[in-house]
Amino acid sequence: MKSHQKGEGFVLLNESIINMDIKSSMMGKSLFFKAVTYGRSIDDAKALEFKLPDKI
Repeated sequence: MKSHQKGEGFVLLNESIINMDIKSSMMGKSLFFKAVTYGRSIDDAKALEFKLPDKI
């Protein structure tokens, strides 16, 4: 995990928050997520990159 600066926002994605079946052809590729809070637009949210490992 990359480090964060003090006071910087972040989103925790773990198995209690999100669970996805990933095909082996997706390994090593990047997924992009947008976290949107109540009352905000998805258009205003920054896409965050999550790179899948090359293999498990």
